[in-house]
Amino acid sequence: MDAEVVIREFNGATVRPASELNIRITVVGLRPGEHVVLEHDGEQGRVDVHYVQARLRLEGGYQLEYRAGSAAEHFQTSTDSRDDVVAALAGWAKGDFSWRGKFEWKSIGEWFTGQ
Repeated sequence: MDAEVVIREFNGATVRPASELNIRITVVGLRPGEHVVLEHDGEQGRVDVHYVQARLRLEGGYQLEYRAGSAAEHFQTSTDSRDDVVAALAGWAKGDFSWRGKFEWKSIGEWFTGQ
């Protein structure tokens, strides 16, 4: 059985379940500089992890990132749309990755691998 998807708030609190409603409430509640991470419970500290995260930038708008396994598979984009962020996080939680096509992604894996 796959591990449960959980929401980890900026303060370290865990929210269950990772429903679209809970994701929306968490994203709406972000203050500038704060972030939210969705991940499979129990993956923290593993080398090969999958997660998605969003941060409300200090200057406004959102930074959206996802990691699809190794550190080299880490990607980033930005958007001004809270609804697009909620849709991306909710899609990831359901295992639907079609939201990736809505954004232009930059690979940031070299930040973590030194390559």
